[in-house]
Amino acid sequence: MDIATVIEQQRKVEQAWQVEQRKGLPAVIKDLLLPLERDQWSQHARYGGKASFFIQYHGDLLATAAYLKQSLQVLLDSSQLVFNWQHLKDPLSAAQYLVDRAHNHHRIEDQVYFPQFRKIMPQLSKGIDLLDKDHQSLDLALDDLSTRVMSMVMTLNQGDVIDKQQVKVLTDNILYLQRILQRHLHDEEEVIIPIFLLSA
Repeated sequence: MDIATVIEQQRKVEQAWQVEQRKGLPAVIKDLLLPLERDQWSQHARYGGKASFFIQYHGDLLATAAYLKQSLQVLLDSSQLVFNWQHLKDPLSAAQYLVDRAHNHHRIEDQVYFPQFRKIMPQLSKGIDLLDKDHQSLDLALDDLSTRVMSMVMTLNQGDVIDKQQVKVLTDNILYLQRILQRHLHDEEEVIIPIFLLSA
């Protein structure tokens, strides 16, 4: 096999592993996970600690994204063509909350948990690498959302209005973020929750 073929195959593998593309954890990672199925987690004696906290934190992120999707869709479905601060203050506040909470979560994982996991479970390094790359994609999407939110807040604070097309673009941002966030958080739980429950 020539080098060009090897490089192309590697590129396809890396693309399939991206959070935007994949349907679940790659088999090479899944086969190395600690042996504890998802439906057993909440029954484990150690579930009430960090594992439960992570599940709840993830649930909060997903619930906020779902709220944003629903509240923005209500505006898009309305007969109004422009929106003021009163219409948008709750969704915009929720969007910035989501950005702040997600960034904080990633920061703790990147600086504390992932380095620890690499030390105590080196066989899971590929899984941690995958989650690290997810964070890069998510952080770009979160930063894009934050920039859009701040721009809309500035417009509204100046007494101007936001038109329906601008709300549609914001909604598209949320839908994309929600999709990759769901994929990432599910896969992240598959990798790290068993570590919390089974590692000494």
